[in-house]
Amino acid sequence: MAYSTTLGGVAIVGALVTLVAIGGVHFVATDKNPLHDPVSDYGAGPHRRWYWAGVAGVSIAALALVLAALAGVSAAPPVAIVLLVLFAVARVAIAWFPTDVGVAIPTTATGRIHGALAIVAFASVAIAANGYPGVSPWFGWALYVTVALLLLCLLWPPARAIFGLLERLFYVAMIAWFVAAGRALIG
Repeated sequence: MAYSTTLGGVAIVGALVTLVAIGGVHFVATDKNPLHDPVSDYGAGPHRRWYWAGVAGVSIAALALVLAALAGVSAAPPVAIVLLVLFAVARVAIAWFPTDVGVAIPTTATGRIHGALAIVAFASVAIAANGYPGVSPWFGWALYVTVALLLLCLLWPPARAIFGLLERLFYVAMIAWFVAAGRALIG
């Protein structure tokens, strides 16, 4: 029971660190437009430490859920465990490959790697969240919908005008899911 509570608490704290870091950078770096600029733009500029803290927070949250499943205090299915590990690795790696700021489609090798890691991270957490034990399926569906809308933005240029807004909605859904999953472990 104590192990479950501790790991649930770690997942919640990790998610809240991301909330504070990503939310906070919006007040520090006022040169970005939250409606269309990607969150990743913060990771490529002078405020990258805020972005890195956000990356670390959700990575730690994911690993806490993985440890809970491996310890048998969570009934997470094996596919969710693998996807959460993949998510954590992709999120940590993404901090080392900054995005190409100001372009819709990456033009550098580093930017393309960043884009691929973002797709892996977003898709893996959305899939892992769906059917996760003890958490409302609405969280998983919110992640699915926001990921689908983000893909639409990449495929349909007129929608790119609201990419930043949709990505921030994804972050809200992701953070809320990690908090709910952590709370489910606490009981």
